[in-house]
Amino acid sequence: MENEVADYFAKVTHAIYSICQEACPFDHVILFRKSEPYAELLMFSSGHSNPYKLPVPGDEILSRGAKVSDSLLDQKSTLKTVIETKSFR
Repeated sequence: MENEVADYFAKVTHAIYSICQEACPFDHVILFRKSEPYAELLMFSSGHSNPYKLPVPGDEILSRGAKVSDSLLDQKSTLKTVIETKSFR
């Protein structure tokens, strides 16, 4: 399970990086994740510049994401609720 989560993170990171390198819709894309006691950031740049010195994806994550199958991003999660009732007979 841990390996699957790491593969998914790497693939998403690589996909966002690739979009920023090809389409250049923005100068920078910054992802935020709330983590106690602070927020974590990850910056993607269309021009390989980092004027704000924010954390960027590492080469190891990008190369791992490039190797993971694109079908990993096609997965859909389904929410399932189970309600159990007990009889009082």
